[in-house]
Amino acid sequence: MMTSVLSVTLNYSMEKSQQQRAATEKVMMGLLGDLSRIALLTAEYGELQAYIEQVVDDPHIETVILADRKDNIAISNRLNLIGQKISAYDSEHIPYKNQESQHWQVKELSNSSGSLGTLAINFSNESLYAANREVMNLGIWIALTGMILIAVIGILIGHILTRKLEVLKSVARHFSKGYLGTRTGFDGNDEVAIVGHTFDEMAEKVAEQMDELYKARELLEQRVKERTEELASARDEAIQATRSKSAFLANMSHEIRTPLTAIIGFTESLQEDDLSAEERVEYLDIINRSSKHLLQIINDILDLSKIEAEKLTVEQLRINPSEIISDVGSLVRLLAEEKRLSINIEYKTPVPELIVSDPIRLKQILINLCNNAVKFTRQGGISIQIGCDAPNELITFKVIDTGIGLSDEQINTLFQAFSQADSSTTRKYGGTGLGLHLSKQLANKLGGDITVKSLPDIGSCFCLSIPTGKLDNVEMMKGSSGTGHSLDKNIPFINKSYVHARILLAEDNEDNQHYISTLLKTTGADFEIAQNGQEALQMAQQGDFDLILMDMQMPVMNGLDATKQIRKNSFNKPIIALTANYSNADIKTYLQAGCTAHLAKPIERKLFIETIEKYLDTEYTSTIHALNTSNEADSFDKEIAEALKMFINRLPGMFTAICEKYESRNIDQLKELVHDLKGTSGNFGYDDLFAISQQMDELLKNGLPAEFGAILQEAEKIVQSIILQPEKSSMML
Repeated sequence: MMTSVLSVTLNYSMEKSQQQRAATEKVMMGLLGDLSRIALLTAEYGELQAYIEQVVDDPHIETVILADRKDNIAISNRLNLIGQKISAYDSEHIPYKNQESQHWQVKELSNSSGSLGTLAINFSNESLYAANREVMNLGIWIALTGMILIAVIGILIGHILTRKLEVLKSVARHFSKGYLGTRTGFDGNDEVAIVGHTFDEMAEKVAEQMDELYKARELLEQRVKERTEELASARDEAIQATRSKSAFLANMSHEIRTPLTAIIGFTESLQEDDLSAEERVEYLDIINRSSKHLLQIINDILDLSKIEAEKLTVEQLRINPSEIISDVGSLVRLLAEEKRLSINIEYKTPVPELIVSDPIRLKQILINLCNNAVKFTRQGGISIQIGCDAPNELITFKVIDTGIGLSDEQINTLFQAFSQADSSTTRKYGGTGLGLHLSKQLANKLGGDITVKSLPDIGSCFCLSIPTGKLDNVEMMKGSSGTGHSLDKNIPFINKSYVHARILLAEDNEDNQHYISTLLKTTGADFEIAQNGQEALQMAQQGDFDLILMDMQMPVMNGLDATKQIRKNSFNKPIIALTANYSNADIKTYLQAGCTAHLAKPIERKLFIETIEKYLDTEYTSTIHALNTSNEADSFDKEIAEALKMFINRLPGMFTAICEKYESRNIDQLKELVHDLKGTSGNFGYDDLFAISQQMDELLKNGLPAEFGAILQEAEKIVQSIILQPEKSSMML
């Protein structure tokens, strides 16, 4: 009977244990399922991984695996399985791999949007079977007591654990629904309590992270709002800038067309045979003024672009301010006399005889201020006052006029780019709206500033202040301030110069040889011609030359290498680079090779003569050198015309050679021919051909791009136009 009782007791105990185990497994699957669902949704696996590693300390749990929706194992107490496919863990699949001592429970995790992943737990029965075997071995005399005790304890423990697990499951379910303040509140150190403590800690961290997330979202929304306001403001500014630039471009088109119209019109008029010498001189003078005006517009645009790109540099040289004022006055006087305006220069002594600044930029600012004064003054005059604030080491240049004046509102926008006082000013007086903006930028570059005071219909006073540099040991001009530095009305326009020197011209192009030779003849200098760099090197060693004009791109030996060799041979006199490549980097290379200075192609006659005079001893006469007023001028015109005729005759062959080199893809020779055409066409005033040659030259720096062929076709049309009507294409005729 005892055996029956024991059997019944054992069966009852095993049944209860299995029920308890099933209940425990069910609760555990539910709990871990909810926690796993949260981990999969948030992709935060660290807390759950730690929790599972504690759970598997329970001998009833062998293995826990959590896989994401792609079947990749994301969490497991067996770390070597993480990252593997769940199907790769057992070829017979986990749900069917059950043994007597252990079995698997698998749960598919999902939400309203679909599958989230899979949770698999391997529960072990080994401890249960071992306990049963031990009970069987105890003997009959303790069997009944033991079975009763085990049953009672099992029931009590099952009741307690089940209740706590239900609480834990309920809390986890609420937490997963967003109630982040829910906690288990378990006391004690039993396994379920430990699980509850771990859950509470994890919930606290999640709540803190969510709070930080809400704060971050609020901060982001605030920043988005501020950024939106900034973008709206920037958009309004961009719209206003676009309108200003559109108005500027329309005005600029007019400003460029005006001198071009004069240049083209009077150039065509010069082709007439019945013009007198006086009329020709007048027309040439108009063309010259219009060309310089057009050049000034282009220079202003280029200077402004350099300033905006922060690539404009200024020099710091010791200069005489009175010489600067004298040069400025000479230029402005002609404009003032045309409008019957007086010009007065007044020194508020003492004024330093020398200051440290950039003479070119200083002169540019003063000319612009004076030109504006003349433009906007109908009667009265212009006064230029020079003073010095010695304690602060500043020199001031005041340009005072009796013109139309400015209102306070107009002064506020006066120095903005692309703007004048108002649109009526542009229509009445013209101008690009760049001058004062550029002048103020240049003044700032020199370390100074421009200020203005004005009254409508009374006049204006523009004051330029720039640093003088250290005034220690600098002589100061003293005495009468008056108008002792007024302009000399007898200064000739261009003086004829006679150069007593021998010059070596290294140039391989026949047309350029002829053109530059014609210019050299007007100086009275003796000169010889070298056909390439090697020949120039030999002639420089054999002859006693005072100056060398060196083309940088020649056959046999280029100008750069020739210059280096000539300098190695102890030639210490000036070498002037002649080049169509005159970027800052190119010029730096020429100077490093030994060149003294450079002349850009196309060569401007006046600048060419001034450069020759600068580096050689010259003897000046007071004879005014006006074109077409002497036999010498007629001779110059004839030689230029002859050189131009030679260029026109050679042009078809030059362009044919370019086309042949393009067809054969001979890039090196193609570069030489295009570079040659660029320099020659520019010298003879064929601006369209020069521009497109320059474009081809730039393209060839990057090999032979596909668009070169189309550019070559456009160049062919220009060449044909020049051949058919050479006199209508050149700005020299």
